[in-house]
Amino acid sequence: MNHNTMKELQSDKALVCRREINCDQGGATVFMVLLADGFLIDCGSSGYAERRAMKLAEIINESGPERLGKEGLRP
Repeated sequence: MNHNTMKELQSDKALVCRREINCDQGGATVFMVLLADGFLIDCGSSGYAERRAMKLAEIINESGPERLGKEGLRP
């Protein structure tokens, strides 16, 4: 993992990530949005899932990702 990747992971930015699931019945790629507090939003595994995750992360980042960051969620 390079230095820029660690900086991104530690930022308030919403990031798109994917999870590979393999089992006896086959496999799937599930796309998700990772928020700054570690919460994952599952965007599914359909043909639209990657684009959905990218759009959701884009919307979150444009509206101020710090609102969903650790500091923004404290009571």
